[in-house]
Amino acid sequence: MNFCDHCAIVVEFVRALCVISMEELSNPSHARMFSLQKIVEISYYNMGRIRLQWSRIWQVIGEHFNKVCRHFHSISGLNV
Repeated sequence: MNFCDHCAIVVEFVRALCVISMEELSNPSHARMFSLQKIVEISYYNMGRIRLQWSRIWQVIGEHFNKVCRHFHSISGLNV
């Protein structure tokens, strides 16, 4: 397995975990934070990767964090 394959596999795993996280958070009666916590852990443990790998991972994770913040902002009714 070469560098590009390994990086692509990690990015796809992160992307899939983000989808699951949004599903967990979208349940209005019982939102779960399990996958979101795992995404935070993935961020922490992968910060040491070379910049090219980390930037691809962060692109997916950063977009997910933005969606999560907008989601909670919209359901909380806060005008910040």
